[in-house]
Amino acid sequence: MGLLRYIVGAIVVWFVWRALDRFLGGGRRTQQEAPRRRKQRPDDERLGEYVDYEEIDD
Repeated sequence: MGLLRYIVGAIVVWFVWRALDRFLGGGRRTQQEAPRRRKQRPDDERLGEYVDYEEIDD
C-alpha cells in the first residue's frame, strides 16, 4: 500500500510541476522556439526512372 501511495504522489507532483512550469515559464519557451518548416515533397522531375530488373538463369 505504501508503494502505491508513493507512485500516486509522484504522479501528482509531476502534474503540479508541469502546470507551474507552463504558468510561470510558458512565455520564455515560445519566444525561443524556431518557426516550424513544412516538409517539402521531392520534385518528381529530378528523380530517376524506376527500373525493374529480372534475374536470368544461365
